Amino acid sequence: MPLHRRGSQFNAKLEKSLSEQYDVKRLPIRVNDHVRVTAGQFKELEGKVLGIDRKAYKITVEEITKEKADGSLHYYPIHPSKVIITKLVDVDKRRQQIIERRKIAAREAETDRRLAEESKAAGKKRGK
Repeated sequence: MPLHRRGSQFNAKLEKSLSEQYDVKRLPIRVNDHVRVTAGQFKELEGKVLGIDRKAYKITVEEITKEKADGSLHYYPIHPSKVIITKLVDVDKRRQQIIERRKIAAREAETDRRLAEESKAAGKKRGK
């Protein structure tokens, strides 16, 4: 996939309070968002996103470092599926458009699911 299209692959779950506030489950990660790691050796650590590597599908978080053999520290890259967004720093026009688009899609999916259940129930009633 071309690098300019990989941004859509950097979705992460929102924390429950944010999810209820914005009515979406996932949003793309951006630099300066605050995240909490949910899996791996850095589980439960929180920090600010410092960088996004679209080529390697990894993000770097402020608090997650490893010590190199010479004693210096470097940021350890984390896959975006292993984090939860705890704080959205910037909800600008573009991010608001994403939120609105996903709200509409979620409502349509819920309506479709409800209609399918109703038609299935109606089919069972006619069959008996």
